[in-house]
Amino acid sequence: MKVTGTRFGDIDFEDHRVLTFPLGLVGFPDETGFILLEPPTGRIVAWLQSTTTAGLAFPVVTSDEIGAGYPAPDVRELARRAHLVRSEDDTFASLVVVAYHPQTGRIANLLAPIVVNLGARIAAQVVLDSETYSAATPFPEERPTMPGAPRRTAVTAQAHR
Repeated sequence: MKVTGTRFGDIDFEDHRVLTFPLGLVGFPDETGFILLEPPTGRIVAWLQSTTTAGLAFPVVTSDEIGAGYPAPDVRELARRAHLVRSEDDTFASLVVVAYHPQTGRIANLLAPIVVNLGARIAAQVVLDSETYSAATPFPEERPTMPGAPRRTAVTAQAHR
């Protein structure tokens, strides 16, 4: 398949690389298909590119970049709550949307991580406790964020069983 994104141009990908979000994303309930464009070596920010809306792509990092103990509850429990568990052997990853805010710099949405069942290729954005987490947490990472070549589309986030 092919999607023509506004950020990365033509992106060729195989159907089995699509991450399906049955409920969409927060604020984007009709956006149910995304591909993950991995960052080049040495960079940490990947992009979730919509398979249907050229201008819709979200910069993301793995939850490992946030630090130990995030998210809480752990990713397997969040997957269970989001009905993403298909078997006891499933492996999961969690992603965090990052952005740049003109007043505060780079921020991370720790309030609503994205949980991915790596084998089933299904995902959900899960909203956590707003008294514990913020959608605009400072994220001081200074590495460049744009991928060099968006041809790779496999999830390489740390897998959790």
